[in-house]
Amino acid sequence: MRNSVVVLILVLSLAAGCAKRGPVVSEPPTVKVTRLDSLVFTPEVIQFEAKIVIRNGLNEVLRIGKIDYGADVQGKPIFTEIFDELKPMKPHTNTTVTFPFQIALADIKDQAVNILADEAMDVSFRGEVHRAGNSGVMPFRHTIKIPLPKAPTLTIERTEGSPLKVFT
Repeated sequence: MRNSVVVLILVLSLAAGCAKRGPVVSEPPTVKVTRLDSLVFTPEVIQFEAKIVIRNGLNEVLRIGKIDYGADVQGKPIFTEIFDELKPMKPHTNTTVTFPFQIALADIKDQAVNILADEAMDVSFRGEVHRAGNSGVMPFRHTIKIPLPKAPTLTIERTEGSPLKVFT
């Protein structure tokens, strides 16, 4: 009885190991913004870093022609650039592309009233990944709200004396 159980387990294990997997399902490529952060905020400039992940779900090599990308502040375009240095992607792989950029506060001074009224600045990173040979476009967009820095408040407690004589 014990030997027949062992033989049955071995036969089942062998059968499971020999079973064929089904074909890998092809899915259309996708793109997603995985990161958009402000790294430095000074009175002159705000520096950002954005990352997108392109996922090739195809059963074939994916060739990217270019990536058009840019940023908007309060819904108004600030800049647009082109990146076209991507290598072909193997089937069923991901590629991460990092975009450092900065926005000069002098470039958004005409939006200062809206930014101050909202007490925050809406920054959108947007673009399109163009497949080589005009075979498709994959748009992406991500928006963050950056609160304006607040001035610290000072409170004076427990004062004694006269400001004209001794004041502590």
